[in-house]
Amino acid sequence: MKIKLFLFSLLFLIGAASAAASDDVKITAKAVEDTVRAGKEVQWRFHLQPREGLHINVEPAIKLTLVEAKNFNLAAEKFTPDSTNKTIATNGGYKIFDPLHMSPVIFTAKVAKDTKPGRYPVKAKLTYYYCSDLEGWCRFENEEFVFVVVVVK
Repeated sequence: MKIKLFLFSLLFLIGAASAAASDDVKITAKAVEDTVRAGKEVQWRFHLQPREGLHINVEPAIKLTLVEAKNFNLAAEKFTPDSTNKTIATNGGYKIFDPLHMSPVIFTAKVAKDTKPGRYPVKAKLTYYYCSDLEGWCRFENEEFVFVVVVVK
């Protein structure tokens, strides 16, 4: 029974991560797919949900840095909303990402072609900027995530 529970827990951890370093913004992070072939791309989606009265800015840009990620290279370190993402400008001149907090922030990384099949932990740091609508303050936050990427033949 313990082995089954361990295996179930392990499968749950593959491709998913979450963080709650601050009470201000809840982040759920997930890999789009659990497995990837060498030389192909893997995507990570971050859903940022600030508490009521706060908003996430896109200027300065939301940034992902790979801290420990041998065999993985980011396509772009900074998130740039495309035409499908909703952004608005505030009276203070800040550009807000997705005022209803429905859209994920997506980053893509490419797996090196010579990567052997196996499980690879990828440690990444998400940096974002958020502000209080009522109190008028803003701050940067850094959250670390570990994704387990399974590379297959």
